[in-house]
Amino acid sequence: MSLSCSATELPDCFKTFSVGLLEYGYMHIAREHIGIDDDLLAELKRRSGCNFEFHDSPRVRQLAMVRTGQLDIGMSSIYAPERAQYGHYVFYAAGRNKVVLRNDARVTSLTQFLANPKLRLGIVRGSRHGEVYDALIEQLRAEGRIDESADQKQLYPKLKAGRFHALLALPVSYSLLIKQHELGGMVNVQDWAPTEPLRLGGMLFSKAVFSEEQARRWQALVDAIRADGTMKAILGKYLAGPDVADSLRY
Repeated sequence: MSLSCSATELPDCFKTFSVGLLEYGYMHIAREHIGIDDDLLAELKRRSGCNFEFHDSPRVRQLAMVRTGQLDIGMSSIYAPERAQYGHYVFYAAGRNKVVLRNDARVTSLTQFLANPKLRLGIVRGSRHGEVYDALIEQLRAEGRIDESADQKQLYPKLKAGRFHALLALPVSYSLLIKQHELGGMVNVQDWAPTEPLRLGGMLFSKAVFSEEQARRWQALVDAIRADGTMKAILGKYLAGPDVADSLRY
């Protein structure tokens, strides 16, 4: 799925590129203007000489704008075939969703969660979570047991208030937001899909703006950032060692 070409061919800076940033745990902390995506973009600017203008937006809006070319690049986009129809993926990380579960739900598996009709799941509208969890969401939606929010940061106060009993998130998200919302004594993290493959994530370059060749050059630059250890260093600022290793396994 990854695009590749010679790392000596730098991207063409034919305009100032508009970039959609998604507030998603350590990927981007809007109020502080820091995060993995922020650091990666700074490195891309340094190496390419290209300029970016940034826009914070919820995932659904970001994807719609990338589709039409109103937004040149969307960050933190998990691979999905329908998105690849209107955007070129430039991959820079991988991950696998886990379940952040209220302790008072008193379940330890997906099967037990499904069996209790009182238990509800919170998700971000428009997100993809992998085959196992997407099938779970489909079943729970049919039973009226899904609560949707515009982004991850809206989920945690609702979980704390008991609006629902569990949410799905990547380590890069829950490792920050559990701490921010002081949920440490109220929740636990469970892995209900341990054999689920790691999911690729990256920058989504609008096909209305970029050719495949242009996207290849950006992938080559990202690959160089990964190869020389810079991407590992960026991830290591925010994540624990095992999560860094998983993020680079693609």
